[in-house]
Amino acid sequence: MPGLSPDPSGNMIMVSDGSVIWMYLSQANQYGAIPLRSLTADAPGDLGDARPEAMDDFVMHRYRMATFNASGALFVREEPVTHEGANVNCHVVSVLRGAYTWWIDARRYIILREDHAETRTVFTTIKLGETLPAALFEFSPPAGATKMDIAR
Repeated sequence: MPGLSPDPSGNMIMVSDGSVIWMYLSQANQYGAIPLRSLTADAPGDLGDARPEAMDDFVMHRYRMATFNASGALFVREEPVTHEGANVNCHVVSVLRGAYTWWIDARRYIILREDHAETRTVFTTIKLGETLPAALFEFSPPAGATKMDIAR
């Protein structure tokens, strides 16, 4: 990303209030901010990938495609997982030609875990239909963080 040193851990936290996006590199303790209106498809470096439409596609694409192409889903097995301190019976499903494996709560039909290549995502708290607190969309840099200019 122009102006931000790469984070060797690959960890980046992104926060947006709808007009500005803040990017924080935890390993380097560096952050930068850029107005969303500056994030166009032809923005320098990888900045165009931070556009709200691009982020939505990146995060949601696999779920939309799995719904669109349900024939690509394959039931693998039943397996309990621990979620919020309780054993939850799950349908384990392989989707998108085996690219993802999902552990789906058999009662609520909510994905509790997702494996993909070398990554695993465990959804520890799931709340549907609730208003999100405004604090989720605010960014305060950690103590000692260095502000970096992001090329526009």
